[in-house]
Amino acid sequence: MKKRSIVGAAVTIIFSALLTSVYVLQTQFERTLVDGVLACEKPLVEPLRPFDFVDRYSKISNDTVLNLASSSDVDHLVLASVLSGSRDDSDSTFNALLGHSVDNPENQLAAVYLLRACVTLPDDSSCSDEIIDRATALDGDNGALWSLVSALHYAQGDDFGAVLALQTATEVPLYDDYFQRHLALLRDNLPKLDDYYAASVNGIIISYAVSLIVNSYSQMQPVLEMCSTRVLENPVLAQACLDYGQRLIKEGSSLITAGMGYAIQQTTYQGLGNDREFRRSEEEYIRNQQQRSKSMGAAFSLMQYDEQLSQSWMDEVIKFGEQDAIDFISTEAKRLSADENYNPCPNVRIENSLFILKDFSRWAFSRVIGKIEA
Repeated sequence: MKKRSIVGAAVTIIFSALLTSVYVLQTQFERTLVDGVLACEKPLVEPLRPFDFVDRYSKISNDTVLNLASSSDVDHLVLASVLSGSRDDSDSTFNALLGHSVDNPENQLAAVYLLRACVTLPDDSSCSDEIIDRATALDGDNGALWSLVSALHYAQGDDFGAVLALQTATEVPLYDDYFQRHLALLRDNLPKLDDYYAASVNGIIISYAVSLIVNSYSQMQPVLEMCSTRVLENPVLAQACLDYGQRLIKEGSSLITAGMGYAIQQTTYQGLGNDREFRRSEEEYIRNQQQRSKSMGAAFSLMQYDEQLSQSWMDEVIKFGEQDAIDFISTEAKRLSADENYNPCPNVRIENSLFILKDFSRWAFSRVIGKIEA
C-alpha cells in the first residue's frame, strides 16, 4: 500500500462527523420535544442562499484579524500572523513568527508556532536545536508540544530523536493543543457587532480556531508517515504511536483532536498489518461518533434559535473543552425545554445563519488532506 493512501485513509475517518450545514428560515412553530429537547420545526422549502452571510462573514473575519494585528499583546500578534492573508505563504509566515519569537523569547505561543512553522520548512537554517530548546523550556510538560518536536526531528531525518520525542509526548503530565486558548483570544478580539450580526459570532470564532488546530495537525504529517511506515521494524515506535493516539482520544479538548488520535492509531495498525485491531478501532470510533451525535443533535439544533444557549455552549468549550461542552449543552437544553414557557423558536430571523463546529471542520480538513497527499 502506498504511503499516501495509508495516511490519507487514516485521516479521512474524521470526516464522518463533519457533514451538515444549517441555514435558518423564519416560520411559525409548534412546541414539540425530541428526546426531551424543544424542536423548532423548519419548513420544507429551498434553503436560504448564504451569499449575504458570506459577505458578512468575510468582513467580520477580516476585522478580527485587523484587531489582532493592531494589538500590543504578543499572543494576538502571533495569531494575526498565522491567520492573515499571508498564512498560505510559508516563507512570509515563518519570517513573521521568527521575528515574534526573537523579540519575545519568553512568549510561549510565539515559540510553539515557530516550531510548527519549522515542521513545514525543516531545512531552513533557522530551524535549529535552539528553537526546540526554547519551546520545550516554555512548554515542556505539554504532550502536544513534544509531538511537534517529534514531527520536526523526523522531517529532518533524525529518526531516533523523533521516536524519543513521541515517547515523551505520551509521558509528560499535560496535553494542551491550545484550542481553548485560541477560542478565548479570538472571542476577545471580535469587532463590535449589532444584533444583525449576532448569529455569526460563534461561527467566526470557531472557524478560525478550527483552522488553527487543523493547520497544527496537518503539520503532524511526519508523525503519521512514521507511524505508518516504520512501526513494523520498530516495536518501541509502534507502542509510542498507539499510546500517543490514545492520549489524543482521551485528553484532547476538541473533537478534531480525538479524531486525529483514532487516525494515528489506525495508521499504526495498518502499518503493522493488524487488521483485527484496525477494525476494532474503526468500530469504536464510529460507535463513539454515533453516541455523540445522538446526545448533541437536538441541542445543537436548538442553539440556532437561542443565542444565549449558543453563548453558554461557547463558554463551556473555552473553559472545559469541546467534548465536555457537549454533555453540558445536552443537559442544559433539556433543562430549558422542561419549562413550558420556554420557546425561542419565533426569535430566529431569516438574516441569521449559524454554522456549527463540524461545518468548519469539514472545510478545514480539506486543507489537511491536500497537504498530506501532496
